[in-house]
Amino acid sequence: NGQDKTVIPFRGTVGLSIALRENLMFGAGYEIRPYSSATYTNSTGSMTNPWLSANLFHVGFEFTPISWLKIRGGAREEAEVYEPEGNPLEGEPVSYSVYSFGVGVMVDGGTVNLAYEYSDMKYTDTWADAISINGDIRHTIVADFSYEIPW
Repeated sequence: NGQDKTVIPFRGTVGLSIALRENLMFGAGYEIRPYSSATYTNSTGSMTNPWLSANLFHVGFEFTPISWLKIRGGAREEAEVYEPEGNPLEGEPVSYSVYSFGVGVMVDGGTVNLAYEYSDMKYTDTWADAISINGDIRHTIVADFSYEIPW
């Protein structure tokens, strides 16, 4: 009998948005994920640091051609908490880019948002007698509805 314990560090994002024109916004963000300082302690008291850290960059825009329509797009870096086997840059996690495009339609205090994301993660595990080429392509569609209650 025993107890496992995981301690996960704080992570955060710092961002800035700028109105380039009345109908055009640009935003950028920097995300810090210090996961290499996370600790896992198993029931016997053995402690390890199982994950890798990453610092990621995000950019995006929002264009409003007419008052009820918003067109959005962006790109961001994404990283996993592990590295490929035989990684030539030891300690560097698997990373890849994610691209997104979306629209927002506002009607009578309500907003319908629809977005599409595309990502293509590829990495190679190099073993003593083999090479494994890994990949994961994702197409994600997200929709939401929100309503602002007038006060």
